Amino acid sequence: MLLAVVVAVMGCGYSTGSLMPEGISTIAVRMGTNDTFYRGDEIALTGEVTRQLMRRTDVTVREIAKAEAVLSLRILDMGRVPLVVDDRERTLEEGVISEVEVVLTERATGRVISKFKMLRRDEGIVQRGEDLNVVRAKVVRELAEDIVFELQKATFAKAPASRGS
Repeated sequence: MLLAVVVAVMGCGYSTGSLMPEGISTIAVRMGTNDTFYRGDEIALTGEVTRQLMRRTDVTVREIAKAEAVLSLRILDMGRVPLVVDDRERTLEEGVISEVEVVLTERATGRVISKFKMLRRDEGIVQRGEDLNVVRAKVVRELAEDIVFELQKATFAKAPASRGS
């Protein structure tokens, strides 16, 4: 069964090669910046994006001087939103809405390869111990996955010109 799926996918022209933009095989992830007052989220986001790149792509993560491309991350917003409040004005559920700017540039020329913003929302239930720190950690992990997926979209599932499904 698995072999049939692999053969079917290959027959449609899908590639198992790099999912990063064409010509990029090495990438550096610059330490992110953070425009919010929640310190440390930029460190967590940088680490999570780096892990996702190593897990989900075949690019090699390197130091800036040895990379073909440089990924820059900037946390623009990490807004706290009370979702459920009891009759005594105690927060029972709260959420975080985050916005991150992502820029991938060619190191040698500074040419912008890809630039986009990611929005992500997550929530937590206070009675389960899901405080604001837990929610922020969840949203950072999920943002990292979203960022790597968005970087992959440019070349993911493009069929070679000579093949069709």
